[in-house]
Amino acid sequence: MADFLDTKNVTKFDGQNFQQWKFQMRAIFVANDLLDIVNGTTVKPETTGEQQTTWLQENAKAMVLLSSTMHYSQLKYLIACDSAAEMWAKLSAIYEQSATSKLLFTRFHEYSMKPGDSISQHIAKVENMARELKAVGEEISDITIMAKILGSLPVKYNAFVTAWNSAETANQTIFNLTQGLIKEETQFIATETTSALATVNLKQHKEGLKKKQQQGDGPE
Repeated sequence: MADFLDTKNVTKFDGQNFQQWKFQMRAIFVANDLLDIVNGTTVKPETTGEQQTTWLQENAKAMVLLSSTMHYSQLKYLIACDSAAEMWAKLSAIYEQSATSKLLFTRFHEYSMKPGDSISQHIAKVENMARELKAVGEEISDITIMAKILGSLPVKYNAFVTAWNSAETANQTIFNLTQGLIKEETQFIATETTSALATVNLKQHKEGLKKKQQQGDGPE
């Protein structure tokens, strides 16, 4: 086993820079032939002997590398760990999930109803994002989900949003919100269809008048 590579240039992990720190540490583990120890591929031999002694030595070196490149505040999560693999897995479980949560939260908060989506599609997308957040341990209440559904609607739903906010709290459920928005959407579609038909009829009427005028101006 070669001597440890110098880790003084490694930016210590402070709870905020996990991906950068992980990249540096993986390179160090590879250079020191310790990656299989850290990722758990090489496990501790059950019987005593030279192989177990070698594993214990390599595991100890990996644990030293990990603990010496972290801020003290982060070591509290690792006190009960008996191996470098446990330390690595624990950190990944905490901070990979945290990174995923941040990405999901960003997507959730930046989302708005897409042009062309129906109300049912819009609500389904918000609920699916909330389900993904819950899957990584984030608490997303029905109130938050409803607020997101309402807050990401087009401006034409403003009157509905105002009416909803004035409704009795006991009646403000996702089911009632869904039914109310679908009804509102249906009314919009009916109004837009009527308006479109009226526009077509008016255009046809004008074209008919123009045609009659042209025919009337022709030779007798």
